[in-house]
Amino acid sequence: MSQKLKLNPAEVDSLYWQKELSLSDIAQLLDCDMGTVRNTLIHHGHGIRPRGEATRIALKKKPHPIRKGDKSSHWKGGRNKRHGGYIEIYKPEHPRATVRGYVLEHILVWEEAHHQLLPSGWIVHHLNGIKDDNRPKNLLSMPKQGHSPNLTMKEVQKRLREVEAELTQQRLC
Repeated sequence: MSQKLKLNPAEVDSLYWQKELSLSDIAQLLDCDMGTVRNTLIHHGHGIRPRGEATRIALKKKPHPIRKGDKSSHWKGGRNKRHGGYIEIYKPEHPRATVRGYVLEHILVWEEAHHQLLPSGWIVHHLNGIKDDNRPKNLLSMPKQGHSPNLTMKEVQKRLREVEAELTQQRLC
């Protein structure tokens, strides 16, 4: 009968949470399998990381090979337009960066204009409804709970577009 390998839970916890090693890295280091490491963490109440967090840590340590910055054939200067019309900027060190390392440009513009990070649970809204118009005066931050796309907001957006068109026309005259 095979003898079960017993790992030191405190050591496994430290390697996993403080040193941010992966289950695979710890298993290799302690000469056991990943299941044993995982079970040790769970059995002793330490839990394991959500998949998104594990991926973010892994990419921070060893970036995905497609991310070669300006040397990649896919590189567009770190600025992309999302399907919904929003602009995203490559800034992997930002707290709101996606797993791919991108942050929405309007959030970055708002933060720069206000000299602070956008509070947790808040969003930045485009007043005129144009998702790639990231001028600071067009951006308004608000708690996510208070934001609801209703008819009033649509009317405000419509009116703002009209006023902007009038101002543009006056400048041309």
